[in-house]
Amino acid sequence: MTTNILNFLLYYILYDGLILLHELGHAMAYKFAYKDDRWRIEIGRGKKIIKSKRFNIGLGIGSGACYFEYDDDDEDYKKNIIAYLGGPAVSLIIFFMVLPIALKINNVKGVNELYRNAVFFTFYLALVHAFFSILPIEYKFAKVKQSDGLQALRELKAMKREKLEKER
Repeated sequence: MTTNILNFLLYYILYDGLILLHELGHAMAYKFAYKDDRWRIEIGRGKKIIKSKRFNIGLGIGSGACYFEYDDDDEDYKKNIIAYLGGPAVSLIIFFMVLPIALKINNVKGVNELYRNAVFFTFYLALVHAFFSILPIEYKFAKVKQSDGLQALRELKAMKREKLEKER
């Protein structure tokens, strides 16, 4: 029973932690691309346990979103693509950082069960999160209705359309 409660708490913290790191990837990419600090992150659902200018974190498990507040006249397709792909890049980095640990402990006896669970949960969640955020799809139940990949793809198409219009 105690192990189940610890596992649940561990998974809850890891899940929200990975979502937070993914969203921070967007924020840092946005800051790098636009040289602008106007961003905020929302994670989870329900009652807010952390509420500040930059972060709104809900108690319930849910999706995350990073919002940018650039001026419309400052919008740039390439910079937007960088910002949209910053989150999946962080998720992939986490996956590749955990990969050697997962491989090392995979067949080792005597590894703490909670530690093993944490490593493999992080490993798979980072991979699945990177994969589904890169796929150009629409979400039905998330805060943001378009995946990072779909938003980046739309920026690429708009950039191409604008370039073709200028050539005419």
